[in-house]
Amino acid sequence: MKNEEIESFKWLFQCWLHCMGGNAPKGFLTDQCASMKRALEACMPTTIHRWCIWHIMKKIPSKLNGYKGHAEIEQEMSQVVWNSHSKDSFDNFHTVIPCATKSSIEAQFQDVYTHQKFREVQAQFRGKANCITRLTNSALGYSVYKVGEQVFSSIFNKFVVTYDSVAAEVKYQCLLFESRGILCRHALSVLSFERVSQVSPRYILERWSKKVKRRHTHIKSSHDEPLLEPRSKRFDQLIFCL
Repeated sequence: MKNEEIESFKWLFQCWLHCMGGNAPKGFLTDQCASMKRALEACMPTTIHRWCIWHIMKKIPSKLNGYKGHAEIEQEMSQVVWNSHSKDSFDNFHTVIPCATKSSIEAQFQDVYTHQKFREVQAQFRGKANCITRLTNSALGYSVYKVGEQVFSSIFNKFVVTYDSVAAEVKYQCLLFESRGILCRHALSVLSFERVSQVSPRYILERWSKKVKRRHTHIKSSHDEPLLEPRSKRFDQLIFCL
């Protein structure tokens, strides 16, 4: 087209409709071009018009650059946009699930984990209330505990839990961390007994983090390829090298 005026876009959309047998699409994505919007309204009145998210996200840095902490705002917005797969997950970014206990460890997971995973962690903190912890042996920072978990009024399941205060490592029999990636209530009970306020980073898995980088956020767009971020270009090169 020789220009981007309303009449030019009308001609384009009318030609497109003719080629498609007069069948207008259900939805149409464009940039924020006002002329294109007016032409779509005239030629395809039943088509739902939406703005292209790629173009919107490209404008965010210039819009927020004057704000203090704009880099953090941009990062959070990127997480909300690219990692929200439903209305509920989008709304979750704006809410905070309150802690079920006063534990600083629970608050640590609350700050880092996604809502879904944090709820699983909370179930273990609630279950900790049914555990009775007893120290059986301790030497040179290495302690052995017996944890009794009440499952019925007079029935207890017993577990052996060890804690290495030097390595900040807890080991236990149920292997919940190995199977589901979260610390079990027996380990949490021992950590509470040891007055541990923060768990080692080894127990906070990046894949459950709110800020984890999803692969699909680096998918290349066909728009303005020379303007792609260097990290997106590197990602693209790595993918095609595999």
